[in-house]
Amino acid sequence: MDFLVLINKDNKVKDDVKSFDIIKTSCSTYNKEEILVNKVIEDDLINMFNAAKSKGLNLYVSSGYRSIEEQTEIYDNGKNPLAAIPGCSEHQVGLAIDIIHSEISKDDLEKNPYIFEDTKEFEWLIKNCYKYGFILRYPKGKENKTLIPYEPWHYRYVGINNAIKIQKSKKVLEEYVN
Repeated sequence: MDFLVLINKDNKVKDDVKSFDIIKTSCSTYNKEEILVNKVIEDDLINMFNAAKSKGLNLYVSSGYRSIEEQTEIYDNGKNPLAAIPGCSEHQVGLAIDIIHSEISKDDLEKNPYIFEDTKEFEWLIKNCYKYGFILRYPKGKENKTLIPYEPWHYRYVGINNAIKIQKSKKVLEEYVN
């Protein structure tokens, strides 16, 4: 699998997306909801969550894989103005996850989607997620490159070697791939 596959408005999800191996994650999930992810990220995701937990931090996956139908519903209902256009979401290949802290309610998130960035969990993720193959996909100050607003909750799996290189380069995926 190409962990560096670029998915955005200009690079839509390919039709063969159903060939990806999507599984239920065994990581802590928000409200104990069933969250699906691409099987290739599961081990590194578990390792990252366990490392955070060993530091007394509580990470929760609030969103993972989404089918085209789920992405369409999220986009069409308008509750999340930051939702990607169906066919243009990294969630549709199971390589993207949204991470939050357990003490943040859905109401809090709806009032202030950026509330997560004020937590110790976010601070730890920024410093450590690359060690487990993840990058903060839409960082602050890079909106002109990603064409997506800053999202402190959205992490993308690119593989450990790629994540280390991207972290060192201080580039976003669009810059790194090109």
